[in-house]
Amino acid sequence: MFRLPALALLLVPIIPKLELTSDTSCRFVLCHAVNSWYNVFHSGYLFPPHSLASSSFTQNKHELVVYMELSQALENIKQIGDNFAKDEVLCIRENKDTAIPVLLDIVRNIADNFDEIPESTEDITDPAYAMFLLAEFKVHEAFDPIIRLLELEEDECDWLLGDMITCDMDSIIASIATAGDIKRIKAVVENSTLNEFQRYAALKALTIMYSEGIYPRAELVDYLGNLLERFADDEDFISWIVGDCKDISATEHYARIRNLFKNNKVDTSIIGVKHFAEDAPLVSEEEVLKRIKEDPYTKIITDTIESMNWWACFKENQKPFVPKLPATGNKKVGRNELCPCGSGKKYKKCCLNK
Repeated sequence: MFRLPALALLLVPIIPKLELTSDTSCRFVLCHAVNSWYNVFHSGYLFPPHSLASSSFTQNKHELVVYMELSQALENIKQIGDNFAKDEVLCIRENKDTAIPVLLDIVRNIADNFDEIPESTEDITDPAYAMFLLAEFKVHEAFDPIIRLLELEEDECDWLLGDMITCDMDSIIASIATAGDIKRIKAVVENSTLNEFQRYAALKALTIMYSEGIYPRAELVDYLGNLLERFADDEDFISWIVGDCKDISATEHYARIRNLFKNNKVDTSIIGVKHFAEDAPLVSEEEVLKRIKEDPYTKIITDTIESMNWWACFKENQKPFVPKLPATGNKKVGRNELCPCGSGKKYKKCCLNK
């Protein structure tokens, strides 16, 4: 009658070495079963205590606890909750080699199966934590599924990624990309079926890669010149290209840019012509690189906690907020609409769960 618990004990050294997958129910049952049997055995009812005091058994017990904690942490980060999941991030960081395959599965499953997600669901796996952690760990294998998420149709991309499109995707992509991925990133920049924010995220990723020494300045300047010529009549995107020229001080193109302003091609609410005046002060490449690296919105991801914990949806100790609905009182605030609280964030990233 004691064969089952004995078998469970034999499995203790194996469990922590099993590859984690998204299907954790069986392992959780086994983990808890082994944990329970350990407590029974440790009481001395079935084996004398000295048989369980060996260093190997203690080590296996520790590994089992770590495994169970990591499994729960990986499960918890699949949703954006009221509080930033700092403990979970720290646990995953400490066990990153084991966690990376699961993080990859999260983003791959969404990229591969996005068409199968019901439009009405609010309970989909949120890729935010996984994407930031993969970027922090510099996991190149994440590039393909993440760039595919950025290439989703405009409404779908906005529904899934929200403010991350304009605030974070450039840094995430630059953190996991290599020089061999530049062609794929350019394809997103030049894809006119996407909106200007998706395309600009890809363009800014190239700028960050330049600041990290991955993409030579001369090649980036030439590419920006090509974009200025090809998309001069793209009123939604040309202003962002011009802005990028300013960011890297691409003086080689300032005369052309002044001509674009003269012909009313550039949205002056986005950027003004004064930056490109003939007598505009020259900025050294050293200063350009310094600005890019110090700007929290244009640098590679090195710390998931630093990159995420300031989000409005994670602000703690706020008074409960009831969104002020339109006068009719019947309209529901959409996930992707601006939050009525005035934070500037989308409703789903702010007061949705309050």
